[in-house]
Amino acid sequence: MIRTGPVESWTAQPEGLGAIYPFLGWEGLMILMVAALWVGWTVWQLRSESEEYARTAQAVRETGELAAALAESEPEPPQPQSVRSDRD
Repeated sequence: MIRTGPVESWTAQPEGLGAIYPFLGWEGLMILMVAALWVGWTVWQLRSESEEYARTAQAVRETGELAAALAESEPEPPQPQSVRSDRD
């Protein structure tokens, strides 16, 4: 049978076995590494999306698509409504 770390018998008391996972004691450093990677990825993603947005916005401004879209969706001015009274 293949050994799985310090476990020799599954009837042993678990508190006597100690840790049975790799890299014991490295948890804090791993958390810092993951946090640094997450912050780095987030900064890269935000910069990338901002550049893409700026390029798209510039292209829309240059082609006049934005002005055309805004002109099409301009709301009609409200029409005056006659006021009816219940007394008449």
